[in-house]
Amino acid sequence: MTASEGPVVLATNVVLQLHQVIQQIVVFDINRAIIDHFAAIHTFLVGSGRSVGDNDVWIAATAAATSALLITTDKDFEPLAGTFLQVSVLPHPGK
Repeated sequence: MTASEGPVVLATNVVLQLHQVIQQIVVFDINRAIIDHFAAIHTFLVGSGRSVGDNDVWIAATAAATSALLITTDKDFEPLAGTFLQVSVLPHPGK
């Protein structure tokens, strides 16, 4: 391999690694169960005076509807633990 081929080989390896990661991503379509969990979680959060972005509520609702463990560094999910879903809040890196 020549010096000029080095960047091409590196770029090819990065693309292959990215492709492998993308193939492992699970995509969930929004369905009735997720919508119902969204409504329940959103109502709970608003009723308890907590401000959480809609995207976080969608994440929590999807985890709840699929019985997935939500692993996060965001402590905003802690109030949902046990009531709506399983949450594991990890220490934030760098803090």
